[in-house]
Amino acid sequence: MLNDPLREVTRKERRSLLGISAIAMLVGWTHARVIPSKIENFGINFTLPDRSVLLWLFFWIVAYYIVAFVAYAATDALKYFHTMDEGAKTLRKQREEEAARSTSLSDATRSEAPWPLLRYVTLIITLVIAGVAMYSLWGAVHDVVPTVPSGPGTPGDYLKAVPSSQVATRVH
Repeated sequence: MLNDPLREVTRKERRSLLGISAIAMLVGWTHARVIPSKIENFGINFTLPDRSVLLWLFFWIVAYYIVAFVAYAATDALKYFHTMDEGAKTLRKQREEEAARSTSLSDATRSEAPWPLLRYVTLIITLVIAGVAMYSLWGAVHDVVPTVPSGPGTPGDYLKAVPSSQVATRVH
């Protein structure tokens, strides 16, 4: 009953989720300015729409890690609670047998071993950090998405458009 309820695979998923969330928060809070606009060695240019696609990809990667971590953690929690229930049944049976042999049963022998609160806190903190990462990516996606110029224009005008956060409001 005193064993760690999380398997090694769940701890690895939590570690991966925290790592990818930290990177996602960095990318999201900087509004994708940490993504290079050009990688000359490979001849890759990241236009604004490309950055938006990268942010969406990153968003869904974080979502995947959240789902994987929750699935592993839920499985481990069910297994842990089942083990706790079986242990409690065994202890109850032993107490009943002792009570049948002796007339007094001390309440001092009664012990409950709940899942430590610290484990709940670490799981909750992990999910909160991942949620903040997704929120920052969501904001960055909507900040980096270019506004399409109104009126006549060519498809090239779309690539020259500025992010919505940099668009100045004009008063006519």
